[in-house]
Amino acid sequence: MKKILFATTALVATASVAAADVTFSGYGRFGVKYSGSVAEVAAGTATQAQLDAVDDGAIALDAALIAGDGASIVDAFTDLSAAAAAVVAAETGTPAVASDTLITSRMLLDINASTESDAGVTFGMMVRVRQDEGNTNAFNATRFYAKTGGLELGVGNIWGAIDSMACLYAGTVGLTGLGFSNVVSNFGDMGYSSTGAGQAGTKEAAEIMYSMGDYGFHVSTNGTDTEYTASATMSGWTVAIGGSDTDTAANAEWLATVGGSIGGVTVGLATAEAVNGNSSSTVSAKFDVAAATSVTVFYNDDEANTVDDKSYGLGFSHGLGGGTSLNGGIVSVNDRTFADFGVKFNF
Repeated sequence: MKKILFATTALVATASVAAADVTFSGYGRFGVKYSGSVAEVAAGTATQAQLDAVDDGAIALDAALIAGDGASIVDAFTDLSAAAAAVVAAETGTPAVASDTLITSRMLLDINASTESDAGVTFGMMVRVRQDEGNTNAFNATRFYAKTGGLELGVGNIWGAIDSMACLYAGTVGLTGLGFSNVVSNFGDMGYSSTGAGQAGTKEAAEIMYSMGDYGFHVSTNGTDTEYTASATMSGWTVAIGGSDTDTAANAEWLATVGGSIGGVTVGLATAEAVNGNSSSTVSAKFDVAAATSVTVFYNDDEANTVDDKSYGLGFSHGLGGGTSLNGGIVSVNDRTFADFGVKFNF
């Protein structure tokens, strides 16, 4: 991290006001990424049993409507919808996706500027510049904050309570994260945007964070939804719970995480359920295999996946010194294989 102190003429002339503190930090990475192929499934493959299920469902719904039984109507409609969806999926088919290996790269720079009032309150803002391969550099929306002691208020492009939850990203593998299928929230939350406005676009986004020793609390809102999390660390283990009052079907409604160490292995467990009832759970482990080399593995079961609920991955990181490392990984997500390898350097 690079730190530069700026003192304007006005600041120097006012002895009671400290100079602004501006820091620059971030990372760069480059390497290769492989995306596995998907076999094509021909359209028009609905079976006679699937077609019969639609007919049976329509008959059952008609009978329920005539009887005027509300519960039976709901059940019959649900069964008919599921049968029809199965036929549509079979008739539509799955298009073939060719495998590909491409160069991947990213530059990320955080600029954090802050100053402290006479009362000891720190006021600041953070803005980010991020460039991925094929894109040009651009600033995102700013996060503004005020903090004192263990209390912090943020507005604008906020972190978001759920996306900041302890142990949520445990099990992340590879140079690029390879889709982050280990993250049980599926990013259905009000997380920080590195390239856009994030929740700042609502002009109502705000969050409050409070930490007290081994305990932490976080509440965030965008004017429509409210997220809340709490965490506690005991004997080297961190437990966190969170929830949201969102009505968005794919967003996380509640989630819980646990992280700690057993011997020389750091383990993580996370589970979440979306508003639509789909659940996602991840178990992960990270351990050293040499002085500068660690290995991470994860297994995830996600009901939102359309082909295969189960995803899993293996990754490694080898430190080269000076904030640089070699990173790589391979994952299977929704019955498709991804892999990457490259170098990352922090500054």
